Amino acid sequence: MNVPAKTAPTIRVCLDNFIPSPEAVACLAEPVARRLLCVPLARYAKSAVHQDELLIASVQPDDAVLHERVIRQLPAGMGVRFVLADESAIRHALEKCYTDLLQGQELLLACSTYASHSVKQVAEPNVTIHLVEAILLCACRERASDIHLSPSFDGVRLRFRIDGVLCKRPMLREGYYTELVGRIKILAQMDIALARQPQDGQFTQFIDNEVVDFRASIFPIVNGENVVIRVLRPSQSQCGIGSLDLPEHLHQQLLSCLQRPSGLIVFCGPTGSGKSTSIHALLSELDQNSLNIMTLEDPVEKLSPGIQQTSIDSSRSLGYPEGLRALMRQDPDVLLIGEVRDGCSCQMMLRAVMTGHSVLTTIHAINVIGAINRIVELGVDRSMLASHLLCIAAQRLIRKRCYCCAGLDSNCALCRGTGFYGRQALVELLVVTPEIASLISTAAEPRIILTEAGRSGFVPLHEQGELLVQQGISTRTEMQRVLGT
Repeated sequence: MNVPAKTAPTIRVCLDNFIPSPEAVACLAEPVARRLLCVPLARYAKSAVHQDELLIASVQPDDAVLHERVIRQLPAGMGVRFVLADESAIRHALEKCYTDLLQGQELLLACSTYASHSVKQVAEPNVTIHLVEAILLCACRERASDIHLSPSFDGVRLRFRIDGVLCKRPMLREGYYTELVGRIKILAQMDIALARQPQDGQFTQFIDNEVVDFRASIFPIVNGENVVIRVLRPSQSQCGIGSLDLPEHLHQQLLSCLQRPSGLIVFCGPTGSGKSTSIHALLSELDQNSLNIMTLEDPVEKLSPGIQQTSIDSSRSLGYPEGLRALMRQDPDVLLIGEVRDGCSCQMMLRAVMTGHSVLTTIHAINVIGAINRIVELGVDRSMLASHLLCIAAQRLIRKRCYCCAGLDSNCALCRGTGFYGRQALVELLVVTPEIASLISTAAEPRIILTEAGRSGFVPLHEQGELLVQQGISTRTEMQRVLGT
């Protein structure tokens, strides 16, 4: 009998806001799960010994007899791992797991405009609650960064943003629209009665053994309310600059700038280009014990251990200028300013650099030259900027060919026929040498600055994209979509 050895301390999980996994539930019969008080949480490939592993929550995760009883009920060769949960939470989770309603993708299809209206489960009173959970579950499993729900003349349009591109999903029936919006408002603690004003909120769900954060935004439009939900999964957070998969010379140049005792590091690019992710990856390289690292973000999307993070809050009159003034009294060594938006915050940012701090920030500009011009437009003297700027990085994210089908199989289960899976960061990095600083301060032409930068290894975004195309990592069509012709 294969009984798992106790190799690690028992992990406790909180089953609040638990969304069942249909694949995991299918592994354990309902009578057995209820009799043994075991909740199947997730099924996934884990070890070389077993084909799959089932994660189970129990009130007695270290009970060897319980292990044997559960293993007897599982498919042959399947491994099992137990975690601890409260009995009351387990009983509540079991009710959600073994409901008569369809779950996950099956429920989405049953509630779509393509399905027969005679499906019994769709008429259940709690179907909207399960439908929202099915949307959230499918979005997480498809690696979506955002969920879009929009009212349409023929139903509710559902789309997922995957690898930066909006992908349509089954059109849901029009009758679910009002209850869907209401359910999301309840989860995000919004005002249900308020329909003609924008609202923001957030909530968490326990999905596939992971606590996932969702940030909801509701915006009034002519035919109702448009819903966009940002999906923030801890497993997708970067854990260091190495995870960005940059060329070695860019990696070393960024680390060199980061290790300077003071100065300004700027990331630029359009919304969704991964600027915040890259900056947090950089911050994780710093010694968080010997440095006081503080951030001012709008909002905080990624919680970084060892870093003091603050969200902009207009209701408390805490904008970037007010927040920066307060942060300067917190004895910081390194500051992350989420975005430079106006002249006041830009001037205060430069003042922090001039007083011996390291500052990392983002700005909306299409390339490194555009970032310089944008900062100057906000009122910063060119000579002052040139003397304190360490580097500017312009970033884009380009989709990679699916490693399973290489874009040749329209029925590929991994990429769902898109031909792409995952994204690669493209970064053009302008390191400010004394020669470049002199050119910036004298407002030299962009071509002169870039020619000088080329001597230090500067590679424009288009050249990097072209290299990925030649290597077969991406396609020319994708490069043009992201970078233009």
